[in-house]
Amino acid sequence: MRWTQALAGILLVGQVVCTALVVASARSVEETSAVVLVTNFSRVVPLLWAFAESLAYWRMMRRRLALGLADPVVTNRFFLWSVWTGGLAMLPLATLLLRLTGYALQWFGLPEADVAASDRAAIAASLQIVFLITGLAGVIAISLSFFPPRRYLDWIRTQSQPIATPDSPRVRV
Repeated sequence: MRWTQALAGILLVGQVVCTALVVASARSVEETSAVVLVTNFSRVVPLLWAFAESLAYWRMMRRRLALGLADPVVTNRFFLWSVWTGGLAMLPLATLLLRLTGYALQWFGLPEADVAASDRAAIAASLQIVFLITGLAGVIAISLSFFPPRRYLDWIRTQSQPIATPDSPRVRV
């Protein structure tokens, strides 16, 4: 998996360079400057990557669980991590999309100052709702990953059953 190590290195170097450019740039106060957009994009990519990896492993573990080859609690942990990393990725992704919208407004000749105050309030409220939902889901998921109550673990174990072979009875895990 050398390509993943190379990509991780490129993202790390890119993040350091972009952050340095934002700090050194006179335009860094402008939310829609190219440097700020690239910096935010470089923050989103690793989080989306972690989400995709967690989701892929959860899907793989579900197949193994169906065959009786995986532990249901471990399989559930991959699901919880995908929920957590997905929620974590949504925070900078929503911010990036909002900044790209501001960039598009400038591109089409509509300065951000022309956006009505009610529109700004609606955008802020929408972001707060996204942050609240994804943040709450992430906190619950990460809490259940590290500190699952006994009842939750018992429920996970009773919900998963391996596929029975023709010559073996169906067994509850």
